[in-house]
Amino acid sequence: MRRKLFLHVGCHRTATTAIQQFLVQNFDALISAGILVPFRVGRHFDTVNALNLGIKSVGEVAKDLHSRADSKQFPINSLVLSDEDICTQTSFKSLASLNDHFDVKILLSIRRQDTWLESWYLQNIKWQWNPELSHVEFNEFLDHAVKFHWLNYAQLFQRLARAFGRENVVISIFDPKQKTETTIANFATLIGIHDLKGLWVPPRVNISLSPRSSEILRHLPLDRLPEPHRQAVQSAFEKLDDGIQSEKPILFSLENRKEVLKIFDAENTALAKTYFGRNELFDSLDHAKFQKQSVMRLPETSKEIIDDYFAPFLIALSESGQLARGK
Repeated sequence: MRRKLFLHVGCHRTATTAIQQFLVQNFDALISAGILVPFRVGRHFDTVNALNLGIKSVGEVAKDLHSRADSKQFPINSLVLSDEDICTQTSFKSLASLNDHFDVKILLSIRRQDTWLESWYLQNIKWQWNPELSHVEFNEFLDHAVKFHWLNYAQLFQRLARAFGRENVVISIFDPKQKTETTIANFATLIGIHDLKGLWVPPRVNISLSPRSSEILRHLPLDRLPEPHRQAVQSAFEKLDDGIQSEKPILFSLENRKEVLKIFDAENTALAKTYFGRNELFDSLDHAKFQKQSVMRLPETSKEIIDDYFAPFLIALSESGQLARGK
């Protein structure tokens, strides 16, 4: 039996975490609908990494996936693998052989480049997986933007099309203003689920911290902490942000935003015409929305830091149970 394989490749910051939580939390319900999320995990980093590094062959992985599908009590017509890091690859040669074993459909979600850069900057501060980018100011971060080659969506689409066939690459436009439930519903439709009734839908997750909280974390060495301790600090700051009126992260000036989008204008237009049959890939800039920049600065006085952040942070950390012995 030749099954469909939906390969969700990202990009990052397009509700990938929410989508992956949706997949794993609805594992049994999806099986009854003929869809298998292998290994009952939302993100398939280990599987994709094993293929890219040659630890496992595509044939071995495909055989294992089909065997798992055959073992289910309901007929499995489709499988879903998700890993947003796939979009960062410059070559898809190691994954292209999946075509020999499945009818592969690539699910690619893209976001306007200026808002992606803002969101990615704040995520680097929040998670601090890359010390080179976790402690720098925004302008210095932008000096590294050339490394994010996948933001040239036209070229990314071309690479995916060459590997899997143009007709097998499905592009979705992510709108950060859109409710998570709508984003999940759109994704579910792509894999054959047209009604979310009875399914668990995650809240908005992995939200960037406010500019002010981010500025404090930028000065902290979270990248030197064990993972559980790092997550405890992140969770405490998320709770702090929940209790205040967080401003939207608008880190570009309007003029700089226009300059960044101009870099991608030709490629965005080409992809819009080629794939969508229109002239604009994304919504135009709402100039009024981007007139005022967010201020990323530390509180001016030590008392402000203690009263507004450090004291509430300790309370949030205590309430989370992370200060208990052995944590």
